[in-house]
Amino acid sequence: MAGALALLAAGAGLGAQPAGAAPTYAVKVQLLHAAGTQSEIHVWDRTTWKEYDVPVADGADSGTVALPAGDYLTIANYTDWTVRTGFVPKTFKVASAATTVTLDADLAKPAGITVDDPGAGPVVTDAWYTLPDGQPAAFQVGWGKQLSAAPIALPGLTLNLHQVLQKKGAGQNRPSPYRYDLLHQFHDGSPASPVVAVSTAGLAVQHTSVRAQGAGTSATLWATASTEDGSQSGTYVDTAVPLAVSYTHYLTPGARFERYLEYGPHSFDLPHLELPAGDAAATEYVGRAPFTNRASQFTASGYADGTFSLNESSSLSDAYGHEGRDNESRTTYRVTSGATVLGASSVLSPYDTYTVDAAASYTTFKINHTVLRAGAQSRLSSRVSTDWSFPRSALPGGGAGTGQLPVVDPQLTVGGLDARNRAAAGPVQVKAVLVPRVAGTTATPTKVEYSKDDGATWVAASAAGAPGTYTVTVPADAAFVALRVSGTDSAGGAVTQTVLRAFGGPAAENALKAGATSVGTVVVNEGKTFVPRLTGQGAVTATFTATEPSGISAAGVYLYHGSYDSPDGILNESAPADCVKRPASSTYDCVAAIPVSGRDRIGLNKLAGTWSAAAWAFAEGGTSFFSGPVPGTGAVKRSSALTVDAAPEPVDPGATVTVTGKLTGSAWEYGASTALTGQKVELQFRKAGSTTWTVLGSGTTDGKGAVKVTAKATVDGGYRLRYAGTSASASCYSSVDNVDVR
Repeated sequence: MAGALALLAAGAGLGAQPAGAAPTYAVKVQLLHAAGTQSEIHVWDRTTWKEYDVPVADGADSGTVALPAGDYLTIANYTDWTVRTGFVPKTFKVASAATTVTLDADLAKPAGITVDDPGAGPVVTDAWYTLPDGQPAAFQVGWGKQLSAAPIALPGLTLNLHQVLQKKGAGQNRPSPYRYDLLHQFHDGSPASPVVAVSTAGLAVQHTSVRAQGAGTSATLWATASTEDGSQSGTYVDTAVPLAVSYTHYLTPGARFERYLEYGPHSFDLPHLELPAGDAAATEYVGRAPFTNRASQFTASGYADGTFSLNESSSLSDAYGHEGRDNESRTTYRVTSGATVLGASSVLSPYDTYTVDAAASYTTFKINHTVLRAGAQSRLSSRVSTDWSFPRSALPGGGAGTGQLPVVDPQLTVGGLDARNRAAAGPVQVKAVLVPRVAGTTATPTKVEYSKDDGATWVAASAAGAPGTYTVTVPADAAFVALRVSGTDSAGGAVTQTVLRAFGGPAAENALKAGATSVGTVVVNEGKTFVPRLTGQGAVTATFTATEPSGISAAGVYLYHGSYDSPDGILNESAPADCVKRPASSTYDCVAAIPVSGRDRIGLNKLAGTWSAAAWAFAEGGTSFFSGPVPGTGAVKRSSALTVDAAPEPVDPGATVTVTGKLTGSAWEYGASTALTGQKVELQFRKAGSTTWTVLGSGTTDGKGAVKVTAKATVDGGYRLRYAGTSASASCYSSVDNVDVR
C-alpha cells in the first residue's frame, strides 16, 4: 500500500495512467547558474530515442516530466541573446521513484572553430547535436564567441558546430572581402574543451563575384551546413559581402553548404557547394542584368481542370540563370480571350497564386504578367511586363489535361556591362533566347527594341549576324536602357516582354515615374538628430505622404549617404511603410521604420552626418508608380561622452580648482569608443542652490582625448564639462562634480 501511495505522489499532476501502461515517475530537470536566460530542456529514452517534452515556463530554470523507468539523456540549451548561450547534456536513470536531475551551466566551456587568420573574427556559431539514432536535436545559435557546451561522453552522440567568421569590424556598409563557413563534428559526446583549430591552407576556396544592380554597397550571403551523414540544423547564417568585386569563400572540404544571396528584398538561389580542399578553378558570377521571369523549380504557372493557376514567383532571375525573386515587389495578372476579359487580379505579392477559369468555349488566350519593384538595391528591372498568347490546342491535352502553361521565357544577355551592370556609350550586343516551358516546343525571337526614356519611345535594334543577336546603341545621355523582345513558338504562341531599366547607362541615375503617383517630403526622426547605438539595433522613423488618385498599394523609403547615383552608404527600411488614406483625399500618410546601429548597419565613421531620402510608391492598378530621390534629410551622428573630475576637494577660497576630463566618441568601425582629439570643451559652474550654469573657460582635448581647465574657487557649487559636438559627433555633458569651498 505504501508503494502505491509513493507512485501516486510521483505522478501527481502529470495526468492519469492508461490502463496497462508502464508506471511513470515525476522527474524534475533543473538548470543551475543560467539565471536571466531563456532555456529549453529535452529528454530522450536512450533505448528507443523517443523524445519527451519538458515544459519550462518563461524565465524558469526547471521543468517536470513523467517518465517510465529507464535510461535517459537530457540536454538543456539556454540563451540570453547577447552574452550567454550554451548546452548542458547529461545522462540519468529513472528507477522506481520520483527524482531530480541537476544540470550546471557553469560546466559549459566555449565551443568553436578557430583559423590561423588573425584578421578573422567569429560572427555566429550554429550548433546542434545528432543523437545515436541519427536525428538532429537541441539546436542553438551563439553570436561571436558566446556559445558553450558542457562535456559528456556518450557513444553515438555528436556535437555539430557550424562556425562563420569574417574580417573583424565588417558590417553592412563595410562588407568583409572573405567569409569562412567551417563545420566540425565532435563524435561520441562533447569534450572538455570543444574547440578545434583549422588551417586556411587546408580549406576549400570559392571565389564569387556579385554584380551590383542598384545603389547598395553590399549584398547578404546566407548559408547553412550539412554533415556528411546529412544532419543539419536548417539555420541559415548571414554576413554582408561586397558588390562589384569578388569575395573569397573558405569552406570545410567535403561539407555541403546550401546558399542564397540577397540584395535587400531581392534574393537569388545559389548552387549548393560541396568542394574538395584547394582553390576552385573558376570564379562564380551572380547578379548579371537584366532580371526577368523564368519557371521556378518549386512553383510555376500551370493549367488543370479548365483553370489557369498563375504563379510567377521567380520573376526576377538573373542572366546567369539563378532563380530570383523580390519579396517587396508587386505583381498583377490579366487574362483575356479576344476582347473578353476572363480575369484581372488586384496588386498581389510575388508569391500569391491567381486562378482564372478557362471555359472550353474560348479558343485563344492572352496572359499579361507584370511585376513592379523599387528600392535602393532594386533600381534595375523596375517594371517587367510579359504578354503571352497561345491557342487552346497548346494547352495540356488540348485543354483536357494538366501541366505547365505553353509559354516561353525570354532570356536576355547584354554584353559589355561593368560590375555595376552599366554600359558605356556606344554599341552593345544583346542576345535574345526564348526558352519554352513545354518540352518539344521551339521558339524564335523576331524583334528586339530599346528605349532610353523609360519606354516613352522605342528604337528597333539591328540584327548582328548570329541568330538572336542584336546591336543596341547606348546613348551618352542614357541613365538606363529599357529592352523589349518579341517572338513566336512552334505551338502557335507568341510572347512580348518589356523590361524597363533593363541595365544602366553612362549618365547619372534618375527617378522613375509613370502616371500620377507622387511622394512628398520625408521627415526623419521627427526632424531631430539621430544618435544610434554603438552596438545592438535601434530604429529611426521616417514619415512621408504618397498621393495617387487610384489608391496606393505599397510604398517605402530608404536613406542614402553621398550621391543618389553612387552612394557610399544605404539604410533600408525593415518592411514597406504603413500607409493610411486621408478621408476624402487621394493622399496617404505613411510611416516606416529604418533599423540603425553604429557598428552593424552603418559601420564607417565617415558616414556620420547628413543622409538623404529616397522613396517609392505603387498605385493600386500597378500602372502608375514612382521611385527616386525626394526632399528630406536626416542627421545621423556618432555618440560622445565626457568624464569630469574637479580637484582639490574641498578647496580654499580663492584657490585654483583644476577640472579634468576625457572626451570619447563611438567608433563605428570597431564597435568601441575612441578618443576625440583637438575638440573644444567648455567648463561650466553652477552655484549651490542655483539652477543657472555659467561658462568659466574652455580647453582643447589632446591626443588622448584629455582636457584640463582651471578656475578660481569662490563659493560652493558643481562643475561640469560640455562638448558642443560637430556635424559628425553628438553634443554631450559630463556628470556634475560638486566642490565645497572652506
